[in-house]
Amino acid sequence: MSMFYNYFAQTYVPINRRGMRVVGETRQNLTCAICGDKADGQHFGADACRACAAFFRRTIAGKLKYVCRFEDGCEINKTYRCMCRSCRLSKCIRVGMNPNAVQAIRAPIKPYIRRDDHRASTSSNRSSDGELTDPATPIDVTTYQGNDVSSSCSGNSPDSGFGSLPKIESLSMSLCSPLPPVQKKPLHEIVEASAPEYIVDSSSLPPSHPILTQMLFGYQRLLDRRDECFSRPGPEWAENDAPRRTFLQQNVLCVTDYVHMLRTEVEWISEMLSTFNGYRDLPTNEKVTIFKHFWMHFVIFERTFESFRVMGGEQDDHRMAMPNGDVYDVISGSYDLTGVTDLPIEQVRPSCIPWFAVAAKEMLPAVKALQPTDMEMIFAIGYMLWTIQEIESKLQPETITFAENMRDILYDEIFAYYHTELQQCNYVKRMGDLVRLIGQTEKIVAHRNEDVMLNKIFNWAKVDVFLTDVFESD
Repeated sequence: MSMFYNYFAQTYVPINRRGMRVVGETRQNLTCAICGDKADGQHFGADACRACAAFFRRTIAGKLKYVCRFEDGCEINKTYRCMCRSCRLSKCIRVGMNPNAVQAIRAPIKPYIRRDDHRASTSSNRSSDGELTDPATPIDVTTYQGNDVSSSCSGNSPDSGFGSLPKIESLSMSLCSPLPPVQKKPLHEIVEASAPEYIVDSSSLPPSHPILTQMLFGYQRLLDRRDECFSRPGPEWAENDAPRRTFLQQNVLCVTDYVHMLRTEVEWISEMLSTFNGYRDLPTNEKVTIFKHFWMHFVIFERTFESFRVMGGEQDDHRMAMPNGDVYDVISGSYDLTGVTDLPIEQVRPSCIPWFAVAAKEMLPAVKALQPTDMEMIFAIGYMLWTIQEIESKLQPETITFAENMRDILYDEIFAYYHTELQQCNYVKRMGDLVRLIGQTEKIVAHRNEDVMLNKIFNWAKVDVFLTDVFESD
């Protein structure tokens, strides 16, 4: 944090809602009036944590409207605060947060630009005076924290909270801070990574689908990781906002940057899985086998899901969003293969990033047509994790039996979710469409595996674009 923030943390004196100093109270023992988590000060007129303050600011500045499906009676606490945005907003106002204290969304400014040598020639979006064009209006993805998993399924949008996202504009260079060097680890160490300080109050989980909900909390931690690492620099955001990504259109996808980012994601995916029931208790060698089989399924399915969340349901829009917030036209866009291969791009492009284009053409439209809720997304992820028929010969009988039981539980919970929260949906059709998406993911994974094999034969890549050093070392 900045020097100013450190000074503020030391000199902060809490103020109560009447504007009086609270004698003897310190910053360390403040409690968020909305969710009960640890607060770091007053935000918009009430003691609040950064998460609730950011949620309130986004909602008011974006003029977002929410609807509760349970008669405005949802409990809001630090474990369960993301379940209903409508009740969370109502509680924010009830405890004293003032909408008039929220500044309007400001026009974007030119933030610091990372200038990598391999991007020095990228200038398609420069104006005549050499300046970069203005970046896009920030698109706040920490709204996942408020993405109501009890979303309505009426009409064409199961979750209407993303209906007013601003347009993504063009920018030719990445604005993210450079990723720190990634220490190469063997997979048996990666799979033992665990999410720090991960505690879920089981009493706050919905009795109809507790395992899916806990998995969703684990996924939220992955999103938080991305927000912390890939937040865009620039003073246009308030100092007390939690870090978050913004999504910006890019013209050229740098393959080496993407591979570096994917290597980091592998460890974060493992941390997410450590929060999933059952997986964290498996023997290390069983985790390694399952992770090898699962990880690319997750990458492909989750990329298409988040791309839908960011860009909306327009069927003609085939752009894909990357974990760092960069958005690309992966079908007709350009790829920077500097340092990757000496061969012409026309020869290696079909094998370099093939699943991007396949997913954008075949899978993304189906995701947009279904518009899955977060709970449906996490069901699909869990189902693919525990669908292990292809690797059963490498697993112990106890693990195979446990995986079968977990699939049954996930089926029971998703149907309970449909029954209790999506009461007007055609469950059979939605489940059929969701299973078809899982099948499309399997197809794209098989396509990628073929490309891995071709690279082994022809050895066209000078860098490890398929992370074989990670997944073939154990």
